[in-house]
Amino acid sequence: AKEALLNGKHVFVEKPLALKISECKELIDIAEQRAKILMVGHTFIYNDAVNMLKDYIDKGELGEIFYLYSQRLSLGRIRQDVNAMWNFAPHDVSIVLYFLDEDPRRVSAKGLTYIQKGIEDVVFMNLDFPSGVSAHIHISWLDPQKIRRMTVVGSQKMIIYDDVSTDA
Repeated sequence: AKEALLNGKHVFVEKPLALKISECKELIDIAEQRAKILMVGHTFIYNDAVNMLKDYIDKGELGEIFYLYSQRLSLGRIRQDVNAMWNFAPHDVSIVLYFLDEDPRRVSAKGLTYIQKGIEDVVFMNLDFPSGVSAHIHISWLDPQKIRRMTVVGSQKMIIYDDVSTDA
């Protein structure tokens, strides 16, 4: 991505943008200095169902948002180059940030290692926002069932986004 930006190209990067904040800032600075688009592959914010939920939230149909939680679980491909959080969580984090339109004031995560030493297979992440909303993200590539679900709980209504449901 850096080389492409330095050569005057717009860049689309698959998530994650980088593994270090300093590398992200460097890429952003280069893109801004050269007036180039640097886009991260957070494809779910272009999903029709996610956009429908965003519309409900923005119109206040759910009332005051109390909290969100997501599960991105499966018994699937176990990677050796990144942990489950880096592999799966960027999707859920990007959706939460899109829904709430604010940055978290505090983020914490606990990773658990079972299969490979030093590579977390299961992660529980918490994000606390200035508005008082909390988001909880459960990531695992060791669960027996494939689940891609996000629940948004509001004062008036609640809604579930289930990305693997076959229900119409």
